[in-house]
Amino acid sequence: MGVEVVFPEEVLVALRERPQDFRRRVFIYTLGKLYEAGRISGGLGPKCWAVIAGNSTVCFPSTDLP
Repeated sequence: MGVEVVFPEEVLVALRERPQDFRRRVFIYTLGKLYEAGRISGGLGPKCWAVIAGNSTVCFPSTDLP
């Protein structure tokens, strides 16, 4: 399942961003806000990141963990 959000072309022009860069930025900001609000777990964030990174798994060095 996926969700598509459409922004006016003027947003890309104003931000001077390519569509794929803007898409990635919006995705990252959305994940951050959902995590901050307690709507998704710390484990779901990396899984979602793997989707946009094109991987099935994401590994973080143990030094990055609290």
